[in-house]
Amino acid sequence: MKKRNLILLVIGISLLFSILVTLQLNRSRQIVKSLYYGEAKYLTSAIKQLFHNDETEASENLELKINPDDLKVLSRHRDRAYLNNFISASEKEYVPVIINDTTYGKIRLKGNLNDHRIKNEWSYKVNLQKNHFVFGCEEFCLLKPERRGFVSEYFMHKIMKHLGFIGLHYNFINLILNDAPTRVYAIEEGFTDVLLTKNGKSIAPIIKFDDDKYLEALKRDKIKISPANVKIVCLNKKGKSEADILEAKTLLSDFCFHKKSASEVFNIEKLGLYFAVMDLLGNTHSIIWKNQRFYFEKTTKRLEPIAYDGNEHDNIQSTLYGHWQRKKYPLASHDWINNFFQDPLFLQAYFNGLKKLSSPQYLEVFLNKNTSDFQTLTRVARTDKRNYLFYDYKYIVNRDFIASFLLKTDINKRN
Repeated sequence: MKKRNLILLVIGISLLFSILVTLQLNRSRQIVKSLYYGEAKYLTSAIKQLFHNDETEASENLELKINPDDLKVLSRHRDRAYLNNFISASEKEYVPVIINDTTYGKIRLKGNLNDHRIKNEWSYKVNLQKNHFVFGCEEFCLLKPERRGFVSEYFMHKIMKHLGFIGLHYNFINLILNDAPTRVYAIEEGFTDVLLTKNGKSIAPIIKFDDDKYLEALKRDKIKISPANVKIVCLNKKGKSEADILEAKTLLSDFCFHKKSASEVFNIEKLGLYFAVMDLLGNTHSIIWKNQRFYFEKTTKRLEPIAYDGNEHDNIQSTLYGHWQRKKYPLASHDWINNFFQDPLFLQAYFNGLKKLSSPQYLEVFLNKNTSDFQTLTRVARTDKRNYLFYDYKYIVNRDFIASFLLKTDINKRN
């Protein structure tokens, strides 16, 4: 009897393995991860999703009309950038574009690296004429969904808005370029005054680090370049006072040069919560300094982070605090991360954020409220990448990891 049961068990395991290897790796690996992280309770849900292959078209169309000569200009820039593996300032030339036959603007190539220029699936940045809007945006980017981790990016902006942060409009659309076959693209809102108004913020500068120095470092394979050596730029400069822009830039610069602590520069409660959210999402990509965007709160004279470019989210094996303790920093962020965690007030805000997000019901309430949207976007994503799945249970796995981490961590001795 025991021998028979053993044979049946071996056959069952072999059958399951055969099913897994015939499916795409990005699906089967999630099941393996659920077991690896001790989350067998999510296994049934994961297996059910493996066999859901339904697709649906995006509900909105976006039609671009670009003059053939102007399209050749973009094509030349694309070829040159692809050859160099980087895009330079000269290849960010705008050309005229007409959107949906009625809206006028200008368009250029977008994306530092060649994943934004694969075959004919280029990434674009679009600026519209004054008082012209598309999906409520006056400036936006168009990218293949994979460039932003498909539904993961939508999830990030959704939860950030839920927590009271500025959140970008991000969705999937059907893109039609000069009557070419329709392709699924992601539309991502730009950093404008319209974004601030929609999020209930007063009009003020939004700043970031210039990408050029980062690209130069990549060319030299010097990934850990310090942001202290990088120019800071304002993304919504038009109509802003030079004094406000200078004050915002000076705050960020003083932080980089260790002249001011994190709590003297940033809205520390929001900053701590922001880092905690990145742990929940399994997202280290957004905290790389080149991906950071900050809104200047003029009344408090502090900077507030805006989540951007989260990429694909994953299960975590360590919190950002754990990475900092072991000096295993995310890409290009050695000095950057160190500056934050050396501030006791930031640490307190960060741990408060972890505690909030790891509470038993908090995440489930958010997921239940938004599951329908996640499922719809997942079906749309499958029209671009067959068999794509969005596993929202990975956030529950991360939530439970954080809860376990907090239980094992002596808060009073964390410094």
